[in-house]
Amino acid sequence: MERRSFVAAGVAAGAAALTPLVGASAQERVGPDPVFSSDFAPHFGMFGNHTGGDLVDQLRWMHERGFRSLEDNGMRGRSIADQERVASEMSRLGMRMGVFVLNPDTAFGKVTFAGGDAAFAEDFLTDVKES
Repeated sequence: MERRSFVAAGVAAGAAALTPLVGASAQERVGPDPVFSSDFAPHFGMFGNHTGGDLVDQLRWMHERGFRSLEDNGMRGRSIADQERVASEMSRLGMRMGVFVLNPDTAFGKVTFAGGDAAFAEDFLTDVKES
């Protein structure tokens, strides 16, 4: 066999072997992604390049990729209408709310409950009730 024929045959065999791997893009997959066995909870904005900025679109994308919970650290700052849209879609999809952050401006990086400051405890409890 000539070297040129040998190399051409090798390249053709390699290309044929890789063709099934290149086939469908992530957008063209058949069937849903598997559901995670651990309760991972992504947050809004993590997949913005895939979904755009709409919260419900992001939530649906997360669900399609196997997530069944959401973490929303910015929830308290969202409008009531957005909170209700997200809650409605989560309910429809059977998703759960993970964590959200309370009192981030006054508590982060400071001694809080262990400091014995009664004013902090009162402010924190007010924040919990409002949330």
